[in-house]
Amino acid sequence: MSSLKWLPTLFAMLLTACATTAKKPVPNRAVAPLPVEAVLGERLAAEFDRQAGDGSGQLAHLLSAARSSAEPEPARRALKVALQQGDNSAARELWSRWQHLQPEAPALRAWAIALALNQGQSERAWTLHQELAPPPLAVKDLAEALAAVPVRERVLPFIERSLAATDDVATAMRWVAFVQRLEEADMAMILAAGLIDRFPQNAQVWALRAGLKRDGKDLAGALEDYAEAFRLDPDSRFLRSNLAQLQDAVGDSAAAADLLAGIDPINDESVQAQAAYAARSADPVRMQSAYQALQTLPPPRLAPRLKMLGAMAELLSDQVAAVAWYRQVPSGPDRAGAILRAAVLLNDQGQLAAALSLIQELRAEGLSSREDLLNSYLVEGSLHANGADAKAALQVYDRALNVLPDESQLFYARALVNAAHDQIAAAEMDFRQVLAADPNDAAALNALGYTLADRTDRLDEALVLIERALQLQPDAAAIMDSMGWLRFRMGQLGQAVGYLKAAYAKQNDVEIAAHLGAALWVSGEHDQARQIWHEAQLRVPNNPVLRAILQQYGQQ
Repeated sequence: MSSLKWLPTLFAMLLTACATTAKKPVPNRAVAPLPVEAVLGERLAAEFDRQAGDGSGQLAHLLSAARSSAEPEPARRALKVALQQGDNSAARELWSRWQHLQPEAPALRAWAIALALNQGQSERAWTLHQELAPPPLAVKDLAEALAAVPVRERVLPFIERSLAATDDVATAMRWVAFVQRLEEADMAMILAAGLIDRFPQNAQVWALRAGLKRDGKDLAGALEDYAEAFRLDPDSRFLRSNLAQLQDAVGDSAAAADLLAGIDPINDESVQAQAAYAARSADPVRMQSAYQALQTLPPPRLAPRLKMLGAMAELLSDQVAAVAWYRQVPSGPDRAGAILRAAVLLNDQGQLAAALSLIQELRAEGLSSREDLLNSYLVEGSLHANGADAKAALQVYDRALNVLPDESQLFYARALVNAAHDQIAAAEMDFRQVLAADPNDAAALNALGYTLADRTDRLDEALVLIERALQLQPDAAAIMDSMGWLRFRMGQLGQAVGYLKAAYAKQNDVEIAAHLGAALWVSGEHDQARQIWHEAQLRVPNNPVLRAILQQYGQQ
């Protein structure tokens, strides 16, 4: 049979659909071809109209381009827009133009079906769909064409009928996925349930419905379906991994880790996922199992595996091993972060000199990005600051600003050190520098406001700053704490306690506890204040803010 035999019949069927039109369109009338630049100009004008929301103008320009081009693509593109806008007359003309320029295009029949549906002719569309003549009808082409039909009530019954007519599970599943892409979640779920009824022993259809349920936030239902899919196909790594993801999502990270521990053969992806789930389970036995599995993976040990090994060693409180793993991360985008983490861990072990030397070695190797260089200075400065060597920390930030001028994070870090050591003018200058670059930097607004509230009598200025920070981040515990402490300093005890309790409920922080205890103490709630201070002391015995407040109220 000729590959073109079906086209005259098809086109006749399409044209009979418009008996109400006074004249048939003249799709292939002689039009002098426009220069390529003019066709491109029409397409550009169409895009401008689309962006401006002028659908009729967009279609008019695309129609002009299609009529004047000797290429089929402008007609196909314009046909899609005509269908989307419900202009069946233009769509018929454009389909004919495309057929004239590219008569053997496999997708022609798909768009003929879409045009029939757009005209409300469901039986004609089904007849075209069942046409056995070549070229073959691809599901992909048909799905693209059906997506252009704006009235879903005309498309969905056709899809349901197509799905029921096929015994090919893969094709049926593609139709369900297409319905989901149309954002018809309820219909997709109905179709998926029908597939399960027809193919109850097929793991893929259970997994398909599980995915739909997961996307619909029905995690418990998705977990049940994935479990059934996995029961039917226990050798599927894909199903095992997805079932583990869902177990973790519903809060059973231990089960997720166990499931991946049984995967065979193991690889980096499976073991790193197992390690992540084990870490979230906070179960030392599972964490140790994942850590050992990571170590047994064959070489090469690339950066992601080495970073995970370091992280697992940290979680297992083996800082020496963690440093060793991090130091093995090779040159590349991951090395700087790993080495800086190793420096922090060395400092935690009381090896400040070794930590600082490691940072110097990292810089000597050459850092590939500004961000890595910035982080190296921030970590170096924080190591000095945490060791109560403010002078050394300030020197680091001064040097860094010579290399990275106008870097807000360095000004902010230097300001915090100065504020902690009562250099209020210098701290304020740096905070103001940050705010000059970004007036909506909530952290800087809060830090400056808190500094003024805690160390000066400029409480009205502090109020303006903290109120602005709170507007930007109304749920931030640190900013609530600043507002509570400011209200305390202003003598507004009721508001102070309210803000501080809200902050403490969000973040069980020792300094918030110190402030809340002070507000409660002055309010006469001595027992409650002592309890909060005692709990904070147990967590962080030597916090300077807590220690100062305890001394002030005679509790040290």
